[in-house]
Order: sequence, then structure tokens, then C-alpha cells
Amino acid sequence: MSKAAPIGKPVETKNLELCLLRTFLALVQHGSMGKTAAAARVTQPAVSAQVLRLENIVGRRLFVRNRNGAKLTTHGELLITYANRAVALNEEALARLRGETMRKRVTLGREGRVASS
Repeated sequence: MSKAAPIGKPVETKNLELCLLRTFLALVQHGSMGKTAAAARVTQPAVSAQVLRLENIVGRRLFVRNRNGAKLTTHGELLITYANRAVALNEEALARLRGETMRKRVTLGREGRVASS
């Protein structure tokens, strides 16, 4: 786990976008931009841009990137729980409002980190 350095002034927004949180959790699960892009069927630059946007919103680096993939910073570790809760709450609200039965939540783990799908 690396200490996250500030990345300039945070973007002026009060929202963590769910699509960015989903990309963040997918990167935690897959461990690299390339694997995440392949799983999401998007380009690697699209994944990088989403992560960068989320980092700009938060105002901190969430990952340290290197040839071996992406390693979470302390701020990235902290965001995992909040991201899982936000995505789960969104799914629960939509299911309830649509009168659908909730799917059972599956929790995935990787090297001591937890992501939800």
C-alpha cells in the first residue's frame, strides 16, 4: 500500500459517479488496466481516463501504476468500502423501485482487497 499524494486541486464536484466507481472496483478486481479494459470490453485508454477522472474528483491518487499492473494507495484502499456500498445501494434502490427481486450479492477478494460484483 502506498501513500497517496495530492494530484492538484480536486475537480469541483460533490459527486462520486457510479460508472467511475464501477471501473475502480473492476480495476481492483483485475489488477491491471489492460485486464480491466478487456473484461469491460472497452479500450485501455478509456479505463485510464475514468480512473484519472475519479482521482481528480477525489483529489488523490488511488493507484500506483507500473509494468506489473495497478497497486492501491492508502486512499484507494479506503475507497473500496465506500465504492462497494454506493454500487450496492444503487442496485438495491433500482431493484426496489422496479419491483424486481434482488440478486444475491457476490463478494470477490484479491490479495486482501475486496470488491463486489
